Amino acid sequence: MSERRSRRQYSDEYKSEAVRLANDSGKPITQVARELGVNANVLHRWMREERKAGAAGKTRSAVKAEQEEIVRLRRELARVTQRVVERIGERSGASESTVARADSGGSSALASLLWQPQDHTRSAR
Repeated sequence: MSERRSRRQYSDEYKSEAVRLANDSGKPITQVARELGVNANVLHRWMREERKAGAAGKTRSAVKAEQEEIVRLRRELARVTQRVVERIGERSGASESTVARADSGGSSALASLLWQPQDHTRSAR
């Protein structure tokens, strides 16, 4: 059996300090990474993240939190859209192909479901 290696997790403070050290030491990034015991690609990624966050006037953790929120909101939107499409399709008696097109992101198909004329005549009781 092979032994699974767990992924090391570093705090944002550690990452920021590692980036500062790489920027200020005057040493090659590969050497700084080796001294810190991290892969040079990881240190390069931390530096890129720090640069992007700084350009946006934010911290790396704030950018990461925003990205996670965007992913969460996209999932929520997809879930809600799915429910809306299913319910409108049920109520309107739309064809399965129209519902499928709307479900797959076809905004015109979704619009056609939303604006489909309804028969509001009711039989007398």
